[in-house]
Amino acid sequence: MRFLFISFLVAYSSLVLANAKPLEIDEKLTMRILETSASKKTVLINRGHEDGIVVDTHAKFFLTTGVFARGVARKVSPARSIWSIYRIVKPEHIVQQKVANIKISLPIKLTQDPAQGIVFENREYDMGEPKDLNSMSEVSEVAASDMNSDLGALMSDESKVQELSIGKFSKSPYQIELAAQLSMNLLSGSYQQGSTDTTVGSDSSYDSSNFDLTLMAEKLFPSSSGFLRNIGVKGIFSLQNTTSGTVVSNTYENTLLGFGLTFYLNDPFVVNRLRYFIEGNIGQVTSSITTEDSNTPANDTTDEGSGTFYSAGVGAKYLFGKRYGATAKLEYYSSSTSFDYDENNAIRTDEYSLSGPRVLFGFFARFF
Repeated sequence: MRFLFISFLVAYSSLVLANAKPLEIDEKLTMRILETSASKKTVLINRGHEDGIVVDTHAKFFLTTGVFARGVARKVSPARSIWSIYRIVKPEHIVQQKVANIKISLPIKLTQDPAQGIVFENREYDMGEPKDLNSMSEVSEVAASDMNSDLGALMSDESKVQELSIGKFSKSPYQIELAAQLSMNLLSGSYQQGSTDTTVGSDSSYDSSNFDLTLMAEKLFPSSSGFLRNIGVKGIFSLQNTTSGTVVSNTYENTLLGFGLTFYLNDPFVVNRLRYFIEGNIGQVTSSITTEDSNTPANDTTDEGSGTFYSAGVGAKYLFGKRYGATAKLEYYSSSTSFDYDENNAIRTDEYSLSGPRVLFGFFARFF
């Protein structure tokens, strides 16, 4: 499976690189600054190979009021790129989440002398289109050691490492996940018959090894940051079916409706990489028990009951691109359902329970 994931990743990256058409001089793009170093010499933007940016592309960063920086692309992935900024006009605009434009420009001569530092210009904006910067005095390139230091600062926590691992990974922007999962159950069950003034209760137990279908809808928060970004809130619908007995058989059918919380141990929006999670779920169970007697079919009965369930598990997801993916998880499941019977003007309550490990695997798609 890991070999398959790696093969898919290599093929996907090769396809993107093969189809990328570099931008020409004076072409423009709207972009967003995702991360900046403390010195503002290094920035991460949300444009990459898919948009025609290649390594060593030079561009002017500008607003409608004029140019505020100029830089060169150093590392490029399908949807992200890291830029070394060698001229800063207005540093206050080099901030996270800043929406601006870039205009592809001819390369200018850059010195390799780190002692010259980076050029800051304190001048007013030129209005309208960016001015041609080629006529300006020679400027200095950010030293390689400085850029490595800036990248190290940007990568100080895992969420930023994921953003900056741009040679391999991009992100999914979608926030609604619909999933279908098949569960292989290794549950143990018990049926406890209640007692009344005229009857004595009894207990029976059985093992359940079967497959169930679970449908889920999960809400994610791609525009959030911090703890909330790693949280998913979901609704659950599941059908269970278990049969025990031979001559007299009992068929238990459970319908589960519930909700759950998922906490992702790493960014759930990064594609082409395993995302690990832990989760907890609770909800309501509606049950029916159908008793069939092969010797006396006239005695067949169906009874209704209700109860609750909970489950907790760990698992992993893998996004194949930005929309579709696969998931697998191991969880502990437990449910308890009550059935009330009117027996000789007395209420008898029977308890039906299931518990044990389940392995779930399936596929999902993300929308909106």
